[in-house]
Amino acid sequence: MTIVDTLLNPNGRINRATFWSWTLGIAFGLAILLSFFLYMGEAWLDDWRTFTLYPVFTAELEPWVARPRRLMWLLLIPVSWIYFCLTVKRWHDMGLTGWLVVISFVPVIGTVLTLMICGLVPGQRHANRYGHPPYVSEPDRYAGYDEALEDMP
Repeated sequence: MTIVDTLLNPNGRINRATFWSWTLGIAFGLAILLSFFLYMGEAWLDDWRTFTLYPVFTAELEPWVARPRRLMWLLLIPVSWIYFCLTVKRWHDMGLTGWLVVISFVPVIGTVLTLMICGLVPGQRHANRYGHPPYVSEPDRYAGYDEALEDMP
């Protein structure tokens, strides 16, 4: 499964390690961007209030200060879709319907519950109606695996 397929396609399955790595990586990246955008918005506003000799210009430039915050809101749309796809794939890995993603829409409790279930409950080891386990891309990839174990000393 490619990175684009993992992040943008809700079909298929991913394991817990993939879920946690992408979820925490995206959350960390968003935290950095959010702090940068908020700092830049406040810094631009403070700079223009401090260094502007004419208060008229400050009023004209304040809409520009809101742009970093608007960019952050715009960034939340694709990030929400990525989180949706990752969560649906984890539900699929456990053999459950992807519609359980609506649990995460309940403020605080739903998000925490979804993170706990998707991040801690192991997926099914066998193929289910959503596909093969994430670590096996082909059905016969491990054909003869049992015989190989018997030959080991």
